[in-house]
Amino acid sequence: GKKEHMLLEERCALCSIAQDISQRLTTLDYSTLVTGLETLRNHYGLFPIPLTVKVTTKIYTHQYQRLLSSLDDADEEFSKDVAHLVSTFALWNKDKRDHPELMDAENPSFQPLVTLLNDQFGKGDDDDDVDSNPDDESAADDFDELMRQSSSRPPATSKDADDGEAGEIKQQQEERRRALEEYSKAGLRKHALASALGALFQDDCFISLLNHVANEQLKDKLVTFSQAFLDAIDTDEAKTWLTKSPIGKRLADAYDGAIKFHKLVCVLLEVETSSSVSEQDILVFERYHGPCTFRRAVKSLMTSPEPESSSKSEIKAQSRDLLRKLKIDALRTAATSGPAQEKMKVFISQLDSCDRTLAPGCCTILANVLQEMDMLANKTRPGATKPLKDAAVRFTKEIATKATGER
Repeated sequence: GKKEHMLLEERCALCSIAQDISQRLTTLDYSTLVTGLETLRNHYGLFPIPLTVKVTTKIYTHQYQRLLSSLDDADEEFSKDVAHLVSTFALWNKDKRDHPELMDAENPSFQPLVTLLNDQFGKGDDDDDVDSNPDDESAADDFDELMRQSSSRPPATSKDADDGEAGEIKQQQEERRRALEEYSKAGLRKHALASALGALFQDDCFISLLNHVANEQLKDKLVTFSQAFLDAIDTDEAKTWLTKSPIGKRLADAYDGAIKFHKLVCVLLEVETSSSVSEQDILVFERYHGPCTFRRAVKSLMTSPEPESSSKSEIKAQSRDLLRKLKIDALRTAATSGPAQEKMKVFISQLDSCDRTLAPGCCTILANVLQEMDMLANKTRPGATKPLKDAAVRFTKEIATKATGER
């Protein structure tokens, strides 16, 4: 009848959408993907884990582009959005966040997959000896077959459609549970999640931002992201999870590489962070000779001029020059900057607490500061002496103002 025909058409439409997502995900327009996911929401449980990972990765990539590609100012709202996005990578914080959903276009998260894979590990399953292939499409092919089977099932009778709705929902839930269990091991063996996180943490947008640090807006965006990432990810809780948890161990290399990059950013651009950073974070990249394309690209930005190409621009050339200068300054002052910074803190404290009364010896501290200023500047990076200079100017103005007022 008419109703049965309509149900069959709906199933065929679901099959078509599923095939588009599984076979054309890379080139699929993002808005089309979001619409398709909304249509398939009740069938997410049938998605194989590798495909779910790829879809979630595409959503994250879209969020990267939305936040990091524009020249808008890195305002407070931007900082909040970045902090929220970065917090979703803290997969050990599952009890501290709202329960995320699979393939949520607004709030992507790998947490549901981690929970599923953790259950698999909990059974003692370890596939270290399995030959892994993250790009294997067999699971996606199976997904297509599942969707084709669902579209070719005999249409329900009118009575079934009217009276069996509750039973169908229950059956779908059971299918979802079985499908998730069936594909959990396959997804695990392909290391799909580790591969996806590694790709996200080494996304081209970070190379692009680093290659545009001479632009203040883009530099601020990179700085904001690096600060937020280290604050959320480089923590004792994270280190415990990445070294003790079975699934955490699988993901440790991806997180380690990301932490190294964002520490480099903070060292080069003199960004305050809760992480411990040093010149070693520069040398990790400068001395790198391995196969990782991302690290080689970062090294090139710090050590080589902008190559001649159709994409060469003045801002890129300026950014590379700036990065090389920052790197040289950071390494030059690595051994002397710490003690010099501590000495400047002492001077600033003395200037701020010194009596502003004009009297013999009242400017002894100021004289000592001025005498040491050039030496401190040579032992620190450019601009490091500004707080001390500001303190000296402030002291001079205040003592002069007080002396003038007392006359």
